[in-house]
Amino acid sequence: MNKEEGIRLKAEGIRLKAEGIRLKAEGIRLKAEGIRLKAEGIRLKGKLLMDSLRHATR
Repeated sequence: MNKEEGIRLKAEGIRLKAEGIRLKAEGIRLKAEGIRLKAEGIRLKGKLLMDSLRHATR
């Protein structure tokens, strides 16, 4: 393997590593978004439950 090929492969490795880090960050962002949406859903469910209880006690 000549020097140029080694440098090219190293650069490719660095690019792939950066891509992996980007994808990992994207995954973490999506996970956080999912948790936020889940919390929002739980909040809405609780609100609906409270509203239905309020109507039932009238």
